[in-house]
Amino acid sequence: MKTDFETKFLFRFPFSTTDNAIAKIFEPGAPPPSVRLKALHRAANAGFMSGVSLMPLIPIITDNGHQLEEMFSLFSAAQSQYVLPASLILFGKNKADSKMLVLKAVEKHYPHLLQKYQRFFAENDNMPNYYRQALTQEMYELSNRFKIPLSIGGSFSGNKTT
Repeated sequence: MKTDFETKFLFRFPFSTTDNAIAKIFEPGAPPPSVRLKALHRAANAGFMSGVSLMPLIPIITDNGHQLEEMFSLFSAAQSQYVLPASLILFGKNKADSKMLVLKAVEKHYPHLLQKYQRFFAENDNMPNYYRQALTQEMYELSNRFKIPLSIGGSFSGNKTT
């Protein structure tokens, strides 16, 4: 039986990857994903509403089918009660803005992807619509397969796969 204390708190753990090495590149200073997964499991085991902000997914680097499946598997094993996914949004032209920081990291660690990233974000802060639609479809499929809702307090059975 849940106490009032347990039902009034919500834990949301952010992930853009579950790979500690990739996280070190794109999330400097943040606790490693392995530590966040353990905390998610502990919070869920203690009876708290606990889940994941799967954002931002990093195009071509952390959003491929294999990695997404692995992440959902780990989230399921950690008893995540929801996953809130979102694609990458980059903005700004100043040195400390997200667009410049991510492009610099891509150039340093994934130079073969730099031109793609420059094309993706040349005209817009968001990934192209076709990408976001495909990502949404993939999220619905993984949600249904791993039985993790894509909303807080939601139901995986309501997710469309069309």
